[in-house]
Amino acid sequence: MSYHLPKKNFISNEKVFNHFTLFAQDEAIIVNTKRNDDNSVEINFEKNVPGSYYISLNFKSYTNCNTPPTGKVVRGMSGTLVRLRPIDENKSVNCSYSYSYFMGNPNAKPDTTFIYMLPFKKGFNVRCQTLTHLGAKYFNQKEAKNFTAYSFNCESAEVVYSMRKGIVVKVEKDNESDRSKSLSYKSEVNSILIEHEDDTFANYKGFDGDEVYVEPGDMVNPDDQLGRLTHYDRSDRYQLRISVFYREVFEIMPQAKTLKDQTTPYAYIHPYFFTENGNEHLVRGNYYTTQKSEELITKEFSRRELKKWNKKKKDL
Repeated sequence: MSYHLPKKNFISNEKVFNHFTLFAQDEAIIVNTKRNDDNSVEINFEKNVPGSYYISLNFKSYTNCNTPPTGKVVRGMSGTLVRLRPIDENKSVNCSYSYSYFMGNPNAKPDTTFIYMLPFKKGFNVRCQTLTHLGAKYFNQKEAKNFTAYSFNCESAEVVYSMRKGIVVKVEKDNESDRSKSLSYKSEVNSILIEHEDDTFANYKGFDGDEVYVEPGDMVNPDDQLGRLTHYDRSDRYQLRISVFYREVFEIMPQAKTLKDQTTPYAYIHPYFFTENGNEHLVRGNYYTTQKSEELITKEFSRRELKKWNKKKKDL
């Protein structure tokens, strides 16, 4: 049997238009091949990062087996991608392939009606601003599908809370706030990326690197504390930026030759939020007061989590 494993994973760094950047890590996923005594071949994976990934298999050749699948979404830390069974059980399966991978599920079916909670403490009043797609505005790029992102300016270093249950898949906390400049936008900020049950992601940006309370792999529930904001620039403002998006493109994105040529494999959600007015889309310039709802907090709980939640309430 011959098979091809590249010396280094073929994977592209995919930039998502200036509001956040997702970089897949080297050796985040390792694919290997195992021959079994029954002449079948297993193609297995080991994943060193949390969250869902799509692993693409490019078979250059294969013999004595049916047409193999071209890819699979994986969520666990290890497992089998495919088992190639021999058509003629007395002969070996032979194959040659390469692989690539990216974060997210390209078959995502996002719940666009899901109700999120505002990411602040109960009763906190804050003004909402919407963000502009900078690539489209300044570099004539094609705007990401349904582009939606929000910013909230605060007068103090507020604690940021999770808007929805999910798993922390990426934490960036090594950036320091530059208090010497006044900025309308900056890309290097500390962030937390959380993946939800419906394969959407929520990106939270603006944290103090020393006040990040979660790590990759942590499960968070709605209203769990994620971290504390830091100064955005030389002004006294503390700014949180959020967006919700999902993967919708199967292909690895090619490296763009120019800024104008950059495209994104992600589409955005225009989420509903639970506010003092009920469930609504946020409107630029409006003030909103954070509300909490037990129904929303426990909406995606498992039976075990719900039982634990009810016991905790009873013991209080």
